[in-house]
Amino acid sequence: MLYLFFTQWLRSSLYLPFLFSIVFLSHHVSAEQGQTFSSSNDRTVVLNKETHAQALGSYMDFIVDTEGKLSFKEIQKSDAWRQVEGDNIIGGFTDAIYWVRFTVENKQAFNEAWILEVDYPIIDFIEFYQETENNQYNKILAGDKYPFHERPIEYRNVAFPITSPAKSTQTFYLRFKTESSMYIALNMLPKNTFSEIMDGKLLIFGLIYGVIFLATIYCLINAVFLRERM
Repeated sequence: MLYLFFTQWLRSSLYLPFLFSIVFLSHHVSAEQGQTFSSSNDRTVVLNKETHAQALGSYMDFIVDTEGKLSFKEIQKSDAWRQVEGDNIIGGFTDAIYWVRFTVENKQAFNEAWILEVDYPIIDFIEFYQETENNQYNKILAGDKYPFHERPIEYRNVAFPITSPAKSTQTFYLRFKTESSMYIALNMLPKNTFSEIMDGKLLIFGLIYGVIFLATIYCLINAVFLRERM
């Protein structure tokens, strides 16, 4: 009787973290989708006190360099830029180089710190070109082929810390090359939203691992006592 009670309790308890994680995740996603973002026009991201975390797909332009020969200076002068349709770029398995650009305007009277997240961790090589105050560009190398400790932020996704000067407009460029599937999704994470999102993801992962742990215990009990095939 004690064993039967324990297995019944364990069987029912497996659903509780699972259902809770679904509800939490649904609320988390719907809350992010329900946020409103400001822009001075349809192609420029504006930083102000109401700016929240957002995907940058609708603000991005891209060029596909099939031969991989275009330099950064050539890309800047090119008129072959195309607007991204949707929140991301899906290029599939390709040897082509993908260039992406977007523009950010800080209308505030003070500098604004934010983080640019590349929301796909297995891109091999990323070159990030960050505009400086004297209209020059700094190049930062990142990607899955570089040591983890060399990343600007030690996080599972490549993330770049950025500070936009007061009353300024900056255009950023990125170059992507990979042997895996080409998938480009960029997120803007202003202020403290980066740490908040990390905390939310850690909670979700904890719930998932908790469900897996309970399921493992349940399977072991069945294997030892009931000899059931799972």
